[in-house]
Amino acid sequence: MSTSSPAADDGGCGLILDKIDFLLKIQHLADGVDQVEPLLEDLADQIDGGGERCRPAVRARFFTLMQDIDPWSLEVLQYCMYGLRWQEVLDHAEILIRHEKGVNRRRLYERLIESFDDGWPEREFFRRYSG
Repeated sequence: MSTSSPAADDGGCGLILDKIDFLLKIQHLADGVDQVEPLLEDLADQIDGGGERCRPAVRARFFTLMQDIDPWSLEVLQYCMYGLRWQEVLDHAEILIRHEKGVNRRRLYERLIESFDDGWPEREFFRRYSG
């Protein structure tokens, strides 16, 4: 059963939100990116396949992840944004980094912003993006 709102469930959007939540839980148990990359790849494909109809619900979930950013949510955001390049997510990250005082959280936002660039250094960790 989906934990997302009924409106988000229309057209399979609730499934995407559930996949995000599942990934966040499983990452704590995973031993390296090799174990989670298939789940990240599936998530990115589902988001891309959801088109514009799921974008508002996914964007809202991503904004929540960004507000409470940690290394696990960062990885989900980076992986998805390297492929999707949603401008509104980049804009929101730039707003958050300008107001963040904590050095560790600022670095997480910097790393997220870096994932919008073709030369994102962490892409090499992922089979899909390493070429």
